[in-house]
Amino acid sequence: MTFTQHYDSPLGKILLAADEEGGVGDMLCVDDYNFDGYDDFSMLEGVYASGNTSSVYFLFDPGTGTFFLSNIGGTNLEFNDVSKTITSTNYCCAGSRKMEQIYKLVDNRAVLIEQHCLTWVEVEEKGTYLEDEDGYPVFEEEDCYPDSYIDVELESVGSKDTCRLRLAIYDEDMAGGFVQYKDQKERIPLYLNHSQTVEPGSGGGPDTRRLFYNEMRQGVADGEYVVTLRYPDVIEVYYLRGKEEREFMLKKTTE
Repeated sequence: MTFTQHYDSPLGKILLAADEEGGVGDMLCVDDYNFDGYDDFSMLEGVYASGNTSSVYFLFDPGTGTFFLSNIGGTNLEFNDVSKTITSTNYCCAGSRKMEQIYKLVDNRAVLIEQHCLTWVEVEEKGTYLEDEDGYPVFEEEDCYPDSYIDVELESVGSKDTCRLRLAIYDEDMAGGFVQYKDQKERIPLYLNHSQTVEPGSGGGPDTRRLFYNEMRQGVADGEYVVTLRYPDVIEVYYLRGKEEREFMLKKTTE
């Protein structure tokens, strides 16, 4: 199979060979998967139970005129060119449960920033499941894992402005999360920029670490949250507002 890409540079061709053992299929899709204005392509990887499918994604590098294999993964992916996010939805249990994972692309790498587990609402007295007026399942959120998140309610020192900060324990770096300001429905995504060890743990205890999160608005870093913690305890949080470059110290509302 030959894929041809037209840009200002000379015509290029990529030969794609299907896996003879049935790994990568022969379904080719072309789209802009990293929201940079250039066409990328994907190949069907697998078809699974409950209607789940997965693909492998190749992104175009305009600097070299070549494609490279990305780490974009998941099932039933949806690409939102407005929020610049990628949503993976995995169905199980005959469709009665699903997990949604939301990613942001950082330097063309998919970073998990939010995760939701949903279950189809059961009408116990009828032994059936709840549907909306159009006949679609009605889902409610449940905890994915008991220790998946650190949740803290914070207020700005010297004022009564409050927010909810959630850090997601998807891996040891707590790669993402969100902040939600008082009386606002919007959940503003956070992704981990970098981290540093402040003090090594003693006696097998956790390290004291400082994590630097970018606050993302419409795909642009608009502020920074700096969180010092000794897992699972949050020790200190401050916020640097991007436009004004003002620093705000935050404290737990329970203190």
